[in-house]
Amino acid sequence: MDNNLDRLKSDLKLNTPARFYVFYGEEAYLRNYYLDSLRRLVVEDFAEAFNFHRFNAQTISLQGVLDSLEALPMMAQRSMVQIDDVNFFTMGEDGAAYAKFFSDIPDYCTVVLVYETVEFKLDRRKKALAEAFDRAVTVEFTQPSDRELITWVGRHLKKHGKRITVDDAEYLIHRTGGGMTALLGEIGKLAAYVEDETVTRSHIDLLVEPALEAETWDLTDAIADGRYETALQLLRTLLQKQE
Repeated sequence: MDNNLDRLKSDLKLNTPARFYVFYGEEAYLRNYYLDSLRRLVVEDFAEAFNFHRFNAQTISLQGVLDSLEALPMMAQRSMVQIDDVNFFTMGEDGAAYAKFFSDIPDYCTVVLVYETVEFKLDRRKKALAEAFDRAVTVEFTQPSDRELITWVGRHLKKHGKRITVDDAEYLIHRTGGGMTALLGEIGKLAAYVEDETVTRSHIDLLVEPALEAETWDLTDAIADGRYETALQLLRTLLQKQE
């Protein structure tokens, strides 16, 4: 993980949100979790309609963003501006205007740029924008290590009164492809349908639909091990799924 994740965690814990954040990376669950946590910290529920402003590539405008930044919070101490999937480095002259906005964010406002479907990449040729982005707390949300995921799986199953061995937790991670959103859904499914206290590999095989990546690796392993009948069964399954 980017070291700025620790900075973000500290900001949330101490109730000291920064003025400017950039969130990006492949792990959508973590990105959304911390984005929601930040919004709950900055924007009070009863005043969200007044103090939370959101834009995307279709709705963004210079005047709209400027008005949102300059609007004093109503019945609250802070406001928040969230901008989704906008590449400011391809905007030409407007990019320089946004650079000016992001370099002078009011102390009562938090701006969060979120990149989900658009790649985030600094273009140092656009000096003003790059310098503005350098002031941001930039957090890349990458998939945790298997060790971290095993602990996370065990913790979430424990909330449901279930437990799992380290080996079977690792198998569940492999089976789902390791994405935390997919894992969370399968954990809920296992907790709801497994009557025993311990979730086992047989439960996982019965209830968890394997990710394409996991099935492909299983097919490769079966061929490498000379288990050709198993390999054919896996290949038939993939063909049936039109994969």
